[in-house]
Amino acid sequence: MGNVYTSVRILFAASLLWGAAAPARAQDVEPAQPLLKKDLQYLLQPSLESAGGAPALAEFYLGRNYELGAGVAVNYTEARKYYRQAADAGDAKGQFALGYLDLRGLGAAQDYGSALTWMMQAATQNNRDAQAWIGHIYQNGLGVPQDYGLAMKYYRLAADQDYPAAQNNIGFMYQNGLGVSRDYNEAMAWYLRAAAADEPMANYNIGTLYEHGLGVKLNYTEALQYYRKASGQGNAKAQAAIGSFYAKGLGIARDFAEALKWYRMAEAAGEPAALNGLASFHFYGLGVKRDQAIAMDYYRKAAATGFAEAQNNLGFLYQQGLSVKRDYAEALRWYKLAAAQDYAVAQYNIGILYARGYGVKQNMVEAIKHYRASAANGHFAAQYTLSTIYAEGQGVAKDLPRAKMWAEIAMRSGFEAAKLRHDGILQQMTPAQLTRAQDLVKRCIVSQIRDCG
Repeated sequence: MGNVYTSVRILFAASLLWGAAAPARAQDVEPAQPLLKKDLQYLLQPSLESAGGAPALAEFYLGRNYELGAGVAVNYTEARKYYRQAADAGDAKGQFALGYLDLRGLGAAQDYGSALTWMMQAATQNNRDAQAWIGHIYQNGLGVPQDYGLAMKYYRLAADQDYPAAQNNIGFMYQNGLGVSRDYNEAMAWYLRAAAADEPMANYNIGTLYEHGLGVKLNYTEALQYYRKASGQGNAKAQAAIGSFYAKGLGIARDFAEALKWYRMAEAAGEPAALNGLASFHFYGLGVKRDQAIAMDYYRKAAATGFAEAQNNLGFLYQQGLSVKRDYAEALRWYKLAAAQDYAVAQYNIGILYARGYGVKQNMVEAIKHYRASAANGHFAAQYTLSTIYAEGQGVAKDLPRAKMWAEIAMRSGFEAAKLRHDGILQQMTPAQLTRAQDLVKRCIVSQIRDCG
């Protein structure tokens, strides 16, 4: 089929949907108190002094010591015992701490139900750690149906108490339209509040807004500045992003050696974007000896974490038969995993498989469905392809107003080559068709490319 792009090549950029932060462990809890003796009779006294003579809080401190290994070996079973005593006495910190161990499966089998029960008790006492983690539980559907509304409710309760991770996550939900209308300005406002309190993920997320021009003018210099702030705070995602900037020469001179340095720094933390970047470097031999076997290993490691970009890249390798035997079914499997995360490139690539009948029965209706999903996520190649399909009537009725609309949307996405197609379509249109096209464009833009017909 003419004028349909081939699969997009392997990428270095990081996914935008990895910016939510699990709340820090016990953000507002005082440091563990030192344990100087092993006999409880003696151990309890320093904790009681620190707790102002409150036995329940003293039990909490004892549990905290065992959880963190302060003065004693880490022992989650002992930690649970003392947290339970504090929790049963109504201490909110003990209730949250016990819920956290249940959530993580530390000292006992993982139990989401028990975790939520204990955290809810702490949250009713206005414990901001519990409120933030309950938001995390509902946002990610951990043992409960995913509920963005409840996630936002509890994040706001914690954010109102100046909890930076909760403020960041509210921004993340606005950035991605999770339970609220997508609003980049609102996202930026929340990120800035969290960043002012030195929340690393907030600095990283502000960087992504500047890198992609979301709600702000695209500015690689500003993006890099925030990535460097986050990196200095130990954020591996920011380190990988800096590696990507050096790999692609975004706002700075392209430098593969520097990119490798940053990717390897982030690799130490198991950051999927860094694994994906290192895979691409080995695949193409950028700054390292070309080794497709090593590249495949990195891609698989990154994909195993659920990183959509790496899943898409594996799909591309199977589609093209690069480093592996060509296998369209396997390509489709990987593309679908990435597409399920709204990864636009993978959605576009699935459209190609159906449009061309690669490994599946050729089906333009199915192809258009995936192209539209990709186009709605801002992928200009999908937008341009839809313009071609409607202009030429490929598997659908010829529709010049819709063709013009998609060409204009592609132009607005920064694809300059779409102008030639747009102008060619324009010459064929009647005044009535032009009016309809203008209405379609307006509706499409107002809906943020969600209602484009």
